[in-house]
Amino acid sequence: MTKDPICGMEIDPETARFTSDRAGKTYYFCSQSCLNKFERNAVHSLKKKTWFTRFLESIAEANRKQFSNKPPSCCGH
Repeated sequence: MTKDPICGMEIDPETARFTSDRAGKTYYFCSQSCLNKFERNAVHSLKKKTWFTRFLESIAEANRKQFSNKPPSCCGH
């Protein structure tokens, strides 16, 4: 499993429908929406994470643990 670099959702590379190749690495996405966000600003999406981004990700992880692993709204489910 790998994480969608936009929303953080766990993605199975074997079944991923949305991918992008950058600098010799393949990135996997849960939806066309996340792929589009990445493609629009791939340089920003791949920058090192700031303390604030890590803080937001920790909140998102806590929410996932509390409310199960439902796909985020960007997935269109």
